[in-house]
Amino acid sequence: MPDIRQEIVITAPLAKVWESWDRFGEIAQFNRGLRASALLPGSPATGKGARRRCDLKNGKSFLLEEITDYRHGEWMEIVVYDSNLPVKTVRLRLTFVAPTATTTRITAEVDFTMKFGLLGRLMKLVGSKAFRDDITRLLQGNKAFNEAV
Repeated sequence: MPDIRQEIVITAPLAKVWESWDRFGEIAQFNRGLRASALLPGSPATGKGARRRCDLKNGKSFLLEEITDYRHGEWMEIVVYDSNLPVKTVRLRLTFVAPTATTTRITAEVDFTMKFGLLGRLMKLVGSKAFRDDITRLLQGNKAFNEAV
């Protein structure tokens, strides 16, 4: 069972919603918590093995992420493999389903562990709300991006 599970329905066709996520280096277009994002040198544009750097709005924090599992149009799994935040590991699995021709449901499942051993396990209790809020903002940002006229 994931630490966090959220869903959102977007009024846009699956192909359009998928494309917004599949442009792996361009997540800053709809993730309001980021200042910038870009593919890492030598990375494929998308698919398993694609890697990116995300710089947070605070100007100090960063995430290095990699797609570790991928089926075009259906799901992708993204792992944070390095960061200067107090997280040790983060795994985000996004699943895409088209309930109708004009809507897309995204399910986000997140598992994470914090750095600092026992202290980190205590921090996870507090961090769960922050992660939940971040995922909510991420999904809402993608919804607004894809529903914009």
